[in-house]
Amino acid sequence: MDPSSSRHPLPAARKVAVVPHPHRATALAVAADVVSAFAAAGIDVVVPAPVVPAEAGLGAPVVPLDEAVSSADLVACVGGDGTLLRAFVDFASVPLVGVHCGELGYLAEVRVAEIGELARRAAAGELVGERRSTLAVEKDGRSLALALNDVVVDKRAAGRVIKLEVSVEGEALTTFRVDGVIACTPTGSTAYNFSAGGPVVDPQVDAFLITPVAPHGLWDRSLVLPPTRTVRFRLIGDRHASVLVDGRPVAELAADDDVEVGVSSQPAVLVRWAAEGVATRLRSAFGWDDPR
Repeated sequence: MDPSSSRHPLPAARKVAVVPHPHRATALAVAADVVSAFAAAGIDVVVPAPVVPAEAGLGAPVVPLDEAVSSADLVACVGGDGTLLRAFVDFASVPLVGVHCGELGYLAEVRVAEIGELARRAAAGELVGERRSTLAVEKDGRSLALALNDVVVDKRAAGRVIKLEVSVEGEALTTFRVDGVIACTPTGSTAYNFSAGGPVVDPQVDAFLITPVAPHGLWDRSLVLPPTRTVRFRLIGDRHASVLVDGRPVAELAADDDVEVGVSSQPAVLVRWAAEGVATRLRSAFGWDDPR
């Protein structure tokens, strides 16, 4: 896929929802500056409740969440990558931009010193959005959630592995005895997948990955699948497991329960702030030495 084919200019923002980390004083202080910068650029700003406590006092009207979702042209997430992932739960259909004042800034690209420039570009229609694939997870035919990073089937009891039967498009693949299994997007390949020994995948690769966590067997490699495939995880035995989407528990599995995971037809749109490529972003995010 040509990376440029997934990037597109965003229209000038008329209304922005500001979503900070609700329990971090630094993020709330920076969020107040973000509100001021957008307002100074002539953009209406709202703060969605109950995502952000009304008493946070950010200097913008607090509105119901559904009103913010339906009216915002852009969501400014203030914190780290976790803040952006939490905002995606409610604002999956709205372009997201991350203002970094947390610990990890791989998704949250804008620095605090660049807030004024962010507001200016948003008002002028100079921001660029990049489509990112997401994963849909279903249980018993019912949609559970969309994942920007990953879907994890994880053991519930410490020290006890779970047994998962894995099939692709209805065809049996293998049975894992593992601590868990990760299904992740290329965007999420730098998260739990990376910690579990999975590969880093450029976000523009049209695929998703399956990575076992601490497998008890010969296969400890990741499987890369095209976006047209659907994977089913079925829990075997009397142990229980949890299903987590971007770190949030969304379901519990008992014996013979299963979940299906596949690429969703609804992509996320993230604002690409810097012109740097994936190599430079990885070096910056993970503190790798500059090869020069």
